[in-house]
Amino acid sequence: MSGCVESIGNRVFLIPPKGVLEKLRNIILAKLSGGERKLVGGLEVPCYRPMLIELVVDDACSVCPYAIEFVVELAASCNFITVKIYNMSYVEPPFPVQATPIFRVNERVLWVGIPITGDFKVIEEYLKEAYIETHPELEKLVEKLKQFAELYNLFRNPNDDQFKQLLYKLLVNIDRYGYPYCPCRPIKFLGLVLQRRRSTSLTKTRYAHAYMH
Repeated sequence: MSGCVESIGNRVFLIPPKGVLEKLRNIILAKLSGGERKLVGGLEVPCYRPMLIELVVDDACSVCPYAIEFVVELAASCNFITVKIYNMSYVEPPFPVQATPIFRVNERVLWVGIPITGDFKVIEEYLKEAYIETHPELEKLVEKLKQFAELYNLFRNPNDDQFKQLLYKLLVNIDRYGYPYCPCRPIKFLGLVLQRRRSTSLTKTRYAHAYMH
């Protein structure tokens, strides 16, 4: 199997380096070497912990080159991202494929297709969803929120999208600062908060609006 895989910078893996992957090899090298990133600009990529993005393409797919460039730019923009690109014209894909291009993140979140209009916000949401669902602190954080709500007779925000955004921001703060600091607080004050926390913990009342929002 090793002879069917080409590793580029130990960040992007071409499986195998044939067909469309061979044709785009120079473009892939250029993007990983600091070349133009015209597709991921403006996206909020969760670049806080290791993320595996798998992409399945085939030689007959007209938009697959576009998808390949996109995931390579993601890898180039974040050192935590590893990309494996499978060309199913030559190898069996690692998961069931309905159509190409098809993406899978952290072996959990899967979607088919790529916006040819260039509006990648929907993919940004998929990446955030994968970050949340596969985060090792997720269950602990959710349980903490439940306990807090029960203690203070609070209720979870019924808007699932807003609650998911809150979880995302709390998990990001865990990764960035080691603690689920309230995302509603201005970051410019965080340095002072971190200094204070060395001697005293933040009170629960300061977290009420953040946890339940």
